[in-house]
Amino acid sequence: MLFSFLVTLREGIEIALVVTILLGYLRNIGQTRHFREIWLGAGAAALLSIAFGAVLEITSRELDGRWLEAFEGFTMLFAVCVLTWMVFWMKRQSAGISKDLREQVDSALSRGSIVALSLLAFSAVAREGFETVLFLFAGSTNATSGIEFWAGGGLGFAIAAVAGAVIYYGAARVPLRQFFLASSVVVIVLA
Repeated sequence: MLFSFLVTLREGIEIALVVTILLGYLRNIGQTRHFREIWLGAGAAALLSIAFGAVLEITSRELDGRWLEAFEGFTMLFAVCVLTWMVFWMKRQSAGISKDLREQVDSALSRGSIVALSLLAFSAVAREGFETVLFLFAGSTNATSGIEFWAGGGLGFAIAAVAGAVIYYGAARVPLRQFFLASSVVVIVLA
């Protein structure tokens, strides 16, 4: 439960931050009519991530014996590599990610490309969604209780959604640097 909670909380907050930055910037420049494109991109990415998880699950159920062990082992190793790489990537990118997203929004709006706004949200959310699915799949093979594992994941996403709403409405300033540092250490240890 702890693993799935930490993974979904961390990745969910990253997703919430990207969506919050995009929506907040659109609000600040008076372009709230483009919120729909951001939500469409984020929703499509979420659906694609769920489909990716279903493919992993179906594939694992079709395999048996050594093939299943090899598939699960490869998935676990791949998840650890991706997780470790993403922790370091996020550390490097965290300072400029908001500025970069705002520049991409400006570029999309200046070209009149509404599709680019959806693709911007889609690409950012899909990256985090695929990571989440990969980590959860790899971690689920060691879970003692499926119900507790998925409950932890659901709780992590729920808290991340609330945190995103609180950040968007400006009710709180979250110490993100400290949160990501602590969660990175914990998630790497768990991985």
